[in-house]
Amino acid sequence: MYEPQKLSEVYKVFEERADITYFHDTRKYMILNKLIFDGINKQAAYEDTWLEGAIGYLESITPTDQDVLVDPKDSGAAGYLLKYHGMVATVSLMAVRRSCLDRWVHILKDIEISAERAIPAIAAECGKLYHMSRRLTVYRFHINNSSIGLDAPGRLRALRNLSRAVEDHERLLGTISPRNPMRTVIANDMLSAKLTLFLADKELRKELNVRSGPREKLDVLRSWCNLNNMPLKDCMIFATSLILPDGLRRALGRLLTYYIERKGAATLQASRAMGIGLRGPST
Repeated sequence: MYEPQKLSEVYKVFEERADITYFHDTRKYMILNKLIFDGINKQAAYEDTWLEGAIGYLESITPTDQDVLVDPKDSGAAGYLLKYHGMVATVSLMAVRRSCLDRWVHILKDIEISAERAIPAIAAECGKLYHMSRRLTVYRFHINNSSIGLDAPGRLRALRNLSRAVEDHERLLGTISPRNPMRTVIANDMLSAKLTLFLADKELRKELNVRSGPREKLDVLRSWCNLNNMPLKDCMIFATSLILPDGLRRALGRLLTYYIERKGAATLQASRAMGIGLRGPST
């Protein structure tokens, strides 16, 4: 759901700045058709532990106090987008200049589930990325979501979507230019998704046909640690969690998921898919 002035704001930005090819705004939050946080006022439902954690996470990865213009040619663009990857997430917050999209639409046709990464990646091939701190979109939480797993079937569905997303990420990395700053965000998503799949319960891994040896797991973890500047001692703990039996692995997996979330390196979908970390509502 959008504020009435959103389309005019999008048009104004694209009309005034020919170098901008991507527009993104900031969220308000709703649940059960009730607004619970507009950036200033919090309603009673906001105090729910799950909602507070989810909203806090989204706010932490999104520039909420200032407008931001990212030039893909700047050396610091990749690092900034990795830290604030909320400005290149959630399709309902995005708008892309039509002339750019037309040139790259063939890429979107090949993307199965990761449009929210493909769209800003395509836009970064054509021009600058603009994020507006004004809250022009109402973001609604609900449990009937393809990326949220609150029970065994839900976790399987969410993990299956992560598996599909890995294929999309690999396809995107093989398509966009080497200097595109979205490569870092996409690579990080891909590595995080793989770690999540590796840490899933044995039964779920079997259902999804997730097969990987210790060497592959450690290679993925090493790449993820390097990308996120993770201390060596923490990586060693996580490496242990990847090769231990299921019970011990799950215990250390919780720690890994906590770090992934705090570092902004994985999506909320990952923690929900694993059934650990932030917990969803019971109804």
